[in-house]
Amino acid sequence: MLSKRTQILFEEENYDFLVWLANEQKLSVGELVRSAVKKTYFDKREIENEKRKRFLKELVEWQDEIGYVMKGSSYKQLIEDGRHR
Repeated sequence: MLSKRTQILFEEENYDFLVWLANEQKLSVGELVRSAVKKTYFDKREIENEKRKRFLKELVEWQDEIGYVMKGSSYKQLIEDGRHR
């Protein structure tokens, strides 16, 4: 459910294009703009989150391979461990 309203000012040429595009896609200009915002900002954020999750999974797998686990380690402890390896 939509609950927040905003006002956006467009140059007439850009607005006319949005109206044309919305009509082509059988959407309102508002739906078209919301879709563009979602694709531009929110879908990219989800992709970045998935990349981070994959990286962390790979990091844990790598740690398992070398037998080193950072559970509960502080930065200071990590630095000390690195000095002694």
